[in-house]
Amino acid sequence: ATCETAAGTCPSTPAVAPAAPPAANPQGWLIPNDIPIIAPGHLAWLGGTLKGVESSGMGCEGVNLTSEQGPTDRKQRSYTVGSSDDAFKVFGITQYRFAFADETTATTFGDLLSENLASCGKRVAAAKVTELSPVSTDGSDGPAVTARLFDVKQQVSDDGTQRPHQVIVARSGTTVSYLLFTGVGESKFTEDQLKTLAVRVGQRTAQGYGRAAPDRARAEEIRPAYTIGMAGVCTDPSTRAGQELTGLNP
Repeated sequence: ATCETAAGTCPSTPAVAPAAPPAANPQGWLIPNDIPIIAPGHLAWLGGTLKGVESSGMGCEGVNLTSEQGPTDRKQRSYTVGSSDDAFKVFGITQYRFAFADETTATTFGDLLSENLASCGKRVAAAKVTELSPVSTDGSDGPAVTARLFDVKQQVSDDGTQRPHQVIVARSGTTVSYLLFTGVGESKFTEDQLKTLAVRVGQRTAQGYGRAAPDRARAEEIRPAYTIGMAGVCTDPSTRAGQELTGLNP
């Protein structure tokens, strides 16, 4: 392999380290490439437009997501797949994002939503809830994130047919994201995929709200979030060129 200096020095021992992804448009939200493709015939995820919260959820939240007191701002965005198969009409993700005045209020809201989900099986006879292991990051390689994850099955017809959901409640700083995935049949994320997605939604949630990301973020949507320059080019992050290529320069 060759390594050529580009407006900086070429490190003798380059390394790759995990890092939070660069901000993308719209800031504060997952991008389609954050989400694994999980089902046969499942084409790429497509992100919808932002809108005010219109849906109250799937029945286990125990609060009205459209009007619960606390958030200073609330929005939702849907993610669907490009498939003509009728089975995929209910298959998709809704990310709800709630902003708060301070971390205490955000934590209280996130805890309330999580506890309501955990106890849904006791309140809704046709619901079965399994809580998975929580995830958290300490902020050493990006914003600190705490998240709780659940598998939920709800009966949707008298013949016992169940609809599977996987949900994430992720908090980072003064924001909370509630991610609701509705599956079809046995199609769902593995536990490892769901944990990785929980960290990513928390990282995205912390990236801001209602601001446009730098233009270069559009190109970085398809690039893994690692602190390394473009392939074949070594850069020194202390230089402006190095900062531009590694995303360290705002």
